[in-house]
Amino acid sequence: MDSACPGDTARATSRQPLRLHEFNFSNNAHTKHLHGLALTSRPRSGAQLRRLYDRRRMFAALLQRRSDSVRLITSLNDGMSLAERRDPSYELLKQAGDQAYDELIRRHPNLYRHIRAHLARYETRYGRLELTEPRAQLRARIYDELDRMRPAHTASPAPR
Repeated sequence: MDSACPGDTARATSRQPLRLHEFNFSNNAHTKHLHGLALTSRPRSGAQLRRLYDRRRMFAALLQRRSDSVRLITSLNDGMSLAERRDPSYELLKQAGDQAYDELIRRHPNLYRHIRAHLARYETRYGRLELTEPRAQLRARIYDELDRMRPAHTASPAPR
């Protein structure tokens, strides 16, 4: 089946792709309104329209690749989350983390309150932080303050 746009100097068949160098851009109805961002009083030449068209196609292709990449990353993250949740150790690890958290609150309520007070200014909602500084720096500063609060006679802490 042969079909062509107005202004097309070479007809493309279903097996033969249209080559840009064979396409007459200056008389094509689809490209008549392709203008550069800089307004000029003179109409664009065929070569200028071809370059503009190529640049716009490249930009559209880049946007499409970015969209595809974001979709792929989201799919991979979803797949990893599902795989982690299906792992038998997931529930055990979650339970161990909850127990450690409860133990911290039970054994060291003052230290826990101090940590929560420090993190409160970064909290957007319960359990969610929006940090203005690197996490490692914040953690180091809180650990230093906790070390100063701890009595001097206790054993040295485990390496961090």
